[in-house]
Amino acid sequence: MSRSPAPRTVALGLLALASTLALTMSATAQNSLPPGYVPYQAPPRRPAAPRSAGIPQPPRRLATPRTPDVEVSPARPIDPGPFTQPVVVETPPVDLGATVNDGGPALAPQTQTAPSQPQDSGTGRPGPKQLDGLQTPSVTIEKHSPKEVQVGQPAKSEIVVRNAGQATAYDVSVRDDVPQGARLIGSKPTPQTGPEGELVWTIGALRANETAKIEIEWMPLGEGELGSVATLQFSAMASSRSRVTRPELTIDVSAPSEALQGETIPYRIKLTNTGTGAANGVVLVDHVPANLEHPAGVDLEQDIGALRPGESRTIDLVMRARAAGEGVNVVAAHAQGGLKVDKQMPIRVLAPALAVGLEGSRRRFLERQATYTVNIANPGTAPAKQVELVAYLPPGVEFLQANHQGRFNQASRSVHWLLEELPAGQQGDVTMTVLPREQGALPLRIAAAAERGLSTERQETIQVEGVAALLFEVADQADPVEVGGETVYLIRVVNQGSKDSMNVQVVALLPSDMKLLSVEAPTRYDATNGVRFQPIPRLAPKAEATFQLRVQAGAPGDHRLRVQVTSDEIHSPITKEESTRVIGE
Repeated sequence: MSRSPAPRTVALGLLALASTLALTMSATAQNSLPPGYVPYQAPPRRPAAPRSAGIPQPPRRLATPRTPDVEVSPARPIDPGPFTQPVVVETPPVDLGATVNDGGPALAPQTQTAPSQPQDSGTGRPGPKQLDGLQTPSVTIEKHSPKEVQVGQPAKSEIVVRNAGQATAYDVSVRDDVPQGARLIGSKPTPQTGPEGELVWTIGALRANETAKIEIEWMPLGEGELGSVATLQFSAMASSRSRVTRPELTIDVSAPSEALQGETIPYRIKLTNTGTGAANGVVLVDHVPANLEHPAGVDLEQDIGALRPGESRTIDLVMRARAAGEGVNVVAAHAQGGLKVDKQMPIRVLAPALAVGLEGSRRRFLERQATYTVNIANPGTAPAKQVELVAYLPPGVEFLQANHQGRFNQASRSVHWLLEELPAGQQGDVTMTVLPREQGALPLRIAAAAERGLSTERQETIQVEGVAALLFEVADQADPVEVGGETVYLIRVVNQGSKDSMNVQVVALLPSDMKLLSVEAPTRYDATNGVRFQPIPRLAPKAEATFQLRVQAGAPGDHRLRVQVTSDEIHSPITKEESTRVIGE
């Protein structure tokens, strides 16, 4: 018993790129089959497993599409753009949901996996402009076969593939099997043979509203329901593009490279974004060197905010030169994304310096003039201006004179010199003459001052000592004297110095023809060999001691008395003689 095969239409839907694309399947009526067929001779294939006559079998696994050889009219493939690597998309699992007459199994889902890419940098590039935005290809497949054919009579089937969407579908291919119980006569276009003997038509790119048709001629070999399942495979493309920008910060600083100590230093900082993108979260930082100072501290920070490409911001900063020396002022900026830049500005702070000194003996004698040289030098790096040099005298020292117009101020007991400018690295000298009036350690202070609060001082100690200066005289009261007559020798010792004379000793050596009669002296004596007086322990300045020797002349002639004086200060005896003439009858 035979029955007419029911019309079979298999509508398959494929969903690709689930996040971007929506593909729908619809059955549409197509034009009539074009005339002409290309004869097809199927290659030998392995024996098929027994199947029930007239029952279509499930489709085999889809193979990778091959090079297109289907002529599609009027569609033309779209150039996907300047890609250096093929674009690989992952097609999510597809539930084709198609069944044959008796509820056969559906097609198995197919998945393409994108190959791994290097972790440091990708290889993709933006596609053509038409791939931007939402891509909505909607490809439908419809298969037409005659409702009834006779055994041994050729029959024709037609597969119609149409892109009903708004975007181009890529890599379009169709697979089908020769119905079991039939023989393939030919196909237009000529198919390729898949790995399991299936027929494969590669269409390639199918533009929006474009249709491709496949004509198949076959001959039934026996009675029953014949048919096969045609499967559709395609891919969709979507592109996006981003404009990548790079912010770039530059710092320009206008400031002097040298400044005098105490001066204010203006810094004009210009921060510019020379890049192609906005710099966000920009912060300007200034690291103040040790030779400068700012009231806010050593690390200054200012929030700039955002800088658009080409935008600049100018910040004025005023610092003060604190100390002489070399330094580097570091101006830096940082922004989001690890953006950093800095500018180093060397700054040399110049400053004058003053140094004073005193040349002359540190040990002087009382009532003896002393001349001292006062030195002043500028060891700094800038001229010292309006320099005043002062020497302060202690009360025990009397001012006598000074050169270079030095003026003595009696009220402050000071000597003043003025100098308009002392260049860096130069020095000058002045002199003064003084007279020590008191003994002891007398402080002599030297001071100097200049503009900008510059000052220095130095103190020296002058040791003033007295001088023990002994003077003695020897005189006879009667000269000449007769033989047997008497005369008196007067010895007078005086300390004319300014210091006590210690252990003053007097020794008188009488002539051999003179006889000692009596002695008057401030100390005891010994007349064994001449007259040796015991030392005077202390003879004060301006004090004197008198010694008297009364003698008797024994023989005529010129007789001489020799007197020697020593002290702790006089180690070699001072000797004087007094001559006395003795005359006879």
